Amino acid sequence: MMVAMRDGGGADRSTLRRLLFATAGVLMLSFAGAAGLWVVYLWPGGVRPTYNAVDHDLLLTYRARSAKPIIEAVERYRLQHGAYPPDLAALAPSEAMPAATTEIHGWGYTASADGYTLSSRLGWDPSLEYVVEGAASRWVFSPGDGSLDKTIVLRS
Repeated sequence: MMVAMRDGGGADRSTLRRLLFATAGVLMLSFAGAAGLWVVYLWPGGVRPTYNAVDHDLLLTYRARSAKPIIEAVERYRLQHGAYPPDLAALAPSEAMPAATTEIHGWGYTASADGYTLSSRLGWDPSLEYVVEGAASRWVFSPGDGSLDKTIVLRS
C-alpha cells in the first residue's frame, strides 16, 4: 500500500491514522473471535464429552503439566518407601506440594494394588487421568458420558 507524501517527504497523518485504526480493529476482531471460540467451546461447564482429544493436544497438555509436581512427589515417595502412597496426605508438604488429603491443584488421587490414578475434571463429565500400572503409565481422556475412554500421548 502506498502512503501519500506531503511537504517534502512527510507522511500524510490522516492516512497513517487510518492505517493504525484499521490494524487495531483487525487485532481486536481477532482477539474477540478467539475469546468467543474459547467461551463457546469450553463454557459453560468446561470441556464437553464430545471434545476430540488427540495426541499432543494443547489444552490437555497444559492441564497435564499441572500434575507434574504431584507425579514427581508420588515417585519420590515410592522410591523412599517401596510402595505408592495410600493417599495424598502421605506426601510430605513442601512449597510445590501443599498438605492435602484428597486433592492437590485440582488432581484427585486413587491408589491401586500396583499403581495409582490421578484424575482431574475438565468439565461436568470429562476428565483427564494419569494412570500408572506397574512400570507402565499413560494419559487417558475420559468423556464421562458412557463412551469409551481414549488413551492419548501428551507432551510433558
